[in-house]
Amino acid sequence: MNLFKKITAGLLAAATLVSFAGCSGSDTTWTYKLGDYTVTSGMYVGLSLTAYQEAQALEGFDASKTPFDQELEGEDGLKWVTDEAESLAKRYLAVEQKFDEMGLTVDEESQKAMDANAEAYYEYLDKIYGYADKGFGLESYKKLQLNQYKSNSIFNMTYGEGGSEEVKDDELKDIFYSDYAKVFYIPVNITETDEKGEQKNRDQADIDADIEMLTKRLENGDDFQAILDDYFSGEETKPTASQFMAIVQKGDLQTPQSILDFAFDSKIGEVGKSIDSTGSFVLKKMDITESEEDFTNNRSNLLSTLKSEEFNAKIDEWSNAIEPEKNEKALSKHSPKNIKIKPTGTSSSSSESSVESSESSEESSENSSEGTESSTD
Repeated sequence: MNLFKKITAGLLAAATLVSFAGCSGSDTTWTYKLGDYTVTSGMYVGLSLTAYQEAQALEGFDASKTPFDQELEGEDGLKWVTDEAESLAKRYLAVEQKFDEMGLTVDEESQKAMDANAEAYYEYLDKIYGYADKGFGLESYKKLQLNQYKSNSIFNMTYGEGGSEEVKDDELKDIFYSDYAKVFYIPVNITETDEKGEQKNRDQADIDADIEMLTKRLENGDDFQAILDDYFSGEETKPTASQFMAIVQKGDLQTPQSILDFAFDSKIGEVGKSIDSTGSFVLKKMDITESEEDFTNNRSNLLSTLKSEEFNAKIDEWSNAIEPEKNEKALSKHSPKNIKIKPTGTSSSSSESSVESSESSEESSENSSEGTESSTD
């Protein structure tokens, strides 16, 4: 998993954490430095949220215990989480350094777009999870998002068109045409609104009649949009054919297996159906090689799938080669051992409400210093 995915996964799912404890020190606003590059204390909080989330995702993790009350991959849980937070910090610094070494820059338009997205998304997360009270402020969030952008830029300059290790279109197309399939699907109405305006399940006979009608029209080669306009004539807003055109990947866990089976086992032009707990669909297999646009729209995903593991290993190599300065006082203040966590497996309430911290007031005070972080990054 690359740095961006690690950070994003941690930020979205870090609701089981509250705050880090503080201790006295002359300067605890930063945790790691490498020349002009800095991991502030607020950023370290965010990276520690990621480390904790990754601990929860480990095979064999006991959700009835905190990660600090069990062994993780054969070692003390606290050490595992602390080591992972340090690893993420070093990866951050390595990406910052490599980005500048390659002479890459962030254009003004991209910076504005990132800032706007970060501000909107952070506001949403803060309302739900109280990030500001945890010491993980907006400026820290922005820096981690910018680092993601830089990582993606390095990736594209390495494997993208004209890159030092460019992956040619022919190689990507081979993967696209063998591991992906294209289908047009129509969701069959399984409920209807009665005279009282209430939703009720339709009779199975009516559902079967719809499936038969839609199947015949697709087999006859009727225009997709015309079929949708007729079938959804009672809807205030009719769907467009493009909305129901899908490209699916082998093994995609988010796509119903029955649809995957049809997509990869049927012939081009064949019509079929998928009926399971997710719903009822009538499907038609399309020719994925017919439109160059389909490949173009999926090129970046293909490249990421092909090279993300290799690129992640490169970042590991870069991060292992650096020796950043550590601020032991700040690291002690924000040690994961100070997180007060209730095991998620013992409560049916949300993970955010399942934790308490006696250090929240001091950590909230620490967050007030984040407004000055931009001067040190």
